[in-house]
Amino acid sequence: VIGSDCDPADLMQVNSAATSVMLECLSETGRQPGVILAGSGFEYGDHSQPISEGTIERPASPYGRSKLAATRVAEEFSDRLPILVLRIFGVYGPGENENLLIPFVIRRVVEGRPVDLSPGRQVRDFAYVEDVAKTFWAASKWLVESNRDWNIVNVGSGRPLTIRALLKDLAILMDAKGFSADLKWGVQGYR
Repeated sequence: VIGSDCDPADLMQVNSAATSVMLECLSETGRQPGVILAGSGFEYGDHSQPISEGTIERPASPYGRSKLAATRVAEEFSDRLPILVLRIFGVYGPGENENLLIPFVIRRVVEGRPVDLSPGRQVRDFAYVEDVAKTFWAASKWLVESNRDWNIVNVGSGRPLTIRALLKDLAILMDAKGFSADLKWGVQGYR
């Protein structure tokens, strides 16, 4: 997701073309299994207002464009298969890439190093990985019971907060564990 080294063609192959092949195979089985597609908040791109399922998509990255392409492919199959797209926002938790924000800050603090940050005014919605897994489970039951052919649902905590607020809370938790965070706000520019 974050790698600028990701090849856009590879992303399209994995996220869009593979989705098309999978849905084609499922639609030819003669049954109508429900399909839950893992979408992404990156499909929306950059917006200055809160994002809802009705927000116009303007993906700003190859990853976001490939995930939106997969959603568009899935929509083409919605007359043959019940499909639910879960657009996931800001997942964090165990196993996360060490270069993403939360593990990066934790690592720097544990190492006793300062953390150079932007001013931290970006607003994000972070969802714990276990909660996202529970959402997929609940969505599978909903898909079976709802009798719907097509739906997109945003998945997050529903509690937007600034990066600054998030990292201040993280610093408090780390301080309680004996690690003092040296957060340097405004040293880095916004991406």
